[in-house]
Amino acid sequence: MSRWLASSFDDDGFTYGIDATLHVDGETTRQRMVSNDVTATFDALVSWFAANAGPNSPTPEALGLLLVAADTTVDVPPVAIKRFATSQGLTASDSIGDLVRAAEENGGFRIE
Repeated sequence: MSRWLASSFDDDGFTYGIDATLHVDGETTRQRMVSNDVTATFDALVSWFAANAGPNSPTPEALGLLLVAADTTVDVPPVAIKRFATSQGLTASDSIGDLVRAAEENGGFRIE
């Protein structure tokens, strides 16, 4: 089966391909995607996983919780923090406390 899955991406004309199966609480779901865009491929995979592994939480919240709980370190680019601060009307003269408060009031630090 794994050889067939691997070869099923051969000569499909796409750079990236995923084929994943997830089994949670007696339910099995699959996701298959091909793309030439690495970001779109990653987004589809992690969004699908979060939506199916934790269906009781909104996908953005589930992704945040999974990233925070993971053993892998995640480096958030400073531009993401700047975008969030700007979207909340904060400037460089505001405090870290103001930034944290804005995140708390919005249900989290949203990276867009």
